[in-house]
Amino acid sequence: MLTQEELDLKRQLKETKDKFFRLARDFRLSHMSPAEKAWDYAKETAHLSRAIMTSFDLSAVFRQGGVGTFSHPKLAKEAAKEMLGAMMSAKSEFETAEKIRQDDMHQFAMTAGLDITEEDGAITRQEEAFAGRWAKEGIGKEGTELNKKSKWLLKPVAASARAYIAFLNGMRFRLFKHMVENLGKGGQVTADEAKVIANFINVSTGRSNLGPAMKWAELLNTVFFAPRYVLSRFQYLGMPLWLLADKSVSGRVKKAIAMECARHAVGVMSFLAVAVALGSLMADDEEEMPTVELDPRSSDFMKLKIGETRIDPMSGFSQAIVLMSRVLSGQRKAADGEMVDLRGPNVKFGQGGTAEVMATFLRSKLAPIPGTAIDILSGENVVGQPETPIGAVASLFVPLTFQEVGDTMRARGIPEGTVITMLSLLGMGASTYGPQTEFAKADEAKRIELIGKEDVVNNLKPCYRDWE
Repeated sequence: MLTQEELDLKRQLKETKDKFFRLARDFRLSHMSPAEKAWDYAKETAHLSRAIMTSFDLSAVFRQGGVGTFSHPKLAKEAAKEMLGAMMSAKSEFETAEKIRQDDMHQFAMTAGLDITEEDGAITRQEEAFAGRWAKEGIGKEGTELNKKSKWLLKPVAASARAYIAFLNGMRFRLFKHMVENLGKGGQVTADEAKVIANFINVSTGRSNLGPAMKWAELLNTVFFAPRYVLSRFQYLGMPLWLLADKSVSGRVKKAIAMECARHAVGVMSFLAVAVALGSLMADDEEEMPTVELDPRSSDFMKLKIGETRIDPMSGFSQAIVLMSRVLSGQRKAADGEMVDLRGPNVKFGQGGTAEVMATFLRSKLAPIPGTAIDILSGENVVGQPETPIGAVASLFVPLTFQEVGDTMRARGIPEGTVITMLSLLGMGASTYGPQTEFAKADEAKRIELIGKEDVVNNLKPCYRDWE
C-alpha cells in the first residue's frame, strides 16, 4: 500500500493531468463549428438535467447497488463508509479509488471486464446518472466567471456524483473479490470464469453490455434516462436461463451466481416481511395496514404499500417484471383490483392495449429533455397528470428526491415520513398518490371539483368528506 505522502503526490499529478486535459478540451471546443457547439451544449444540458434530478441523495445503495446491498450487507456497510467520505471530499474519493487500484485483485478484475467507472473520460466509462462534464466542472470555459459560479452552485451535485461512483465501484470490486475468493479451493478461477463473474456483477449493478450498440452509447444516454441500467434489469432476470443452457460456463460458477441471486431474493423478502410485521403492529387504522402486492400484472408488484404511499425495494426489477407479465398475459391489474384485457374481444374502443403498455414503458425511460418535450406536446405527463410548459421545464432541474420527500411528509406525517424519506434517499423508490393525496394537495377550486366525483368521495377519509 502507498503511504499518505505517495497518495498526495499521485493525487496532485492527477489534478495536473485533469487540468491539462480540460484546457485541451476547451481549445477544441473553441474551434468547433456553430453546429458542433450547439450539439455539445444540447448534450451537456441533457446530462446536467439528469445529474441534478438524481442528486441530493445516496440512492446508489438500494438502486443500482440493491442486489449487492441485500445480498451482502456487510460489504455494503464498508462501501457506504467510503461513499460518505467521497461525498465530503474529492481527496477521499481519490484515495478510495487508489485503494482499489493498488489491490492485488485489481488487474485480474479489469482483465475480466469488471466495470470500474470514472468521473470523467468517455461516456461509456461514466455512471449514467452523472454522465457529462458540467455537473463536475461547471458550465463554460475553465476559469471564466460563468464557470466559477456554476461550479460553486453545482457543488452538491458533484458531491452526489462522487458518492454514487465511490459506492458502486466499491461494491463491484468487493463482490468480485468475494466471489473469486470463495470459488473452489484457494479462490483459483480461470480467466473465462472470471469474465462470467465480472459480467454478472456488472449487470447486477446496472452496467449491462450493449454489445454492438455500445458505439451508440452516448446518443442512447442522451435520449434515454439510463439505457444500460434499464437493460440490465432484464438481463439479470434472464441470466439464470442462459447460464443454465450455456455449457461453456462451469458448474461451480453457475452455482455461485445462483446463490447470489437467492441471497438477493431472500434479502428483499426479509425486508418486506419485517416491514409488514412492524407496520401491522403500529397501525391504528385498517386502511393504514401495510400490504405487498404479489400479482406481477399490477404496477404495485412487490411494493410495500402503506395507505397511499408505495415503497419499492426492487431496484428497478419490478418494472421489468410487470412489463413482461402484462405483455405475455395480455392483462393488467388496475389500481382498484379490476383485471383489464390488453388484447382480444373484451378490449374496449380507445382502451390502451399491449402496444400502449410498451410505449408507456419506453416513454417513462426517456431522458429528461425528450421526455419533457413529449409531456408539453401531449399536455400531460407519463402517468396522465396535466402538465404545463412552465411546470414541465422547471422540473428539469429539480431533484426527484425533493418531490418525493414533500409528498411523503404530507401523506405520512413527520415520524413515519422521516423513516420512509431515509429509505427513499438510499434508493428505494417512494411514491404517494391516490384520492387522499390528490385532495390534500388540491386548491379550493380543485377540491370542489373532486367532491363532485362519487368515486373520489367514496375513497376519501371522513375528515375530507365533510370538508365542504
